Amino acid sequence: MRSAVSIRSAPAFLSTRSLTTALLYLYCNVKAGLLVTNALMILNRRRFLSKFGLDDVNRLQEEGPLKQQAGGLLMAVQYLKIPIIACNLVTIVFEILLGGA
Repeated sequence: MRSAVSIRSAPAFLSTRSLTTALLYLYCNVKAGLLVTNALMILNRRRFLSKFGLDDVNRLQEEGPLKQQAGGLLMAVQYLKIPIIACNLVTIVFEILLGGA
């Protein structure tokens, strides 16, 4: 007895609607990360970070590991100015095209 071959549709995780939803969630997460990175970039070393002792690299060597990590992150973000500007421009274009998704 031969069984009939049934044609099945694509799995649910490959449907167009779920893929679109997943991509929009990913885009929203990337946009949230970009906003946090922008917020870290605008912190002024002399005015804001000196209150917490995060403005001097040499002083960070004497502090605890959490303060070293925070200071290192804040100083590393300063090197991302050009890529962040490019990401901001791409995000602005997507927002204009998608209508503020």
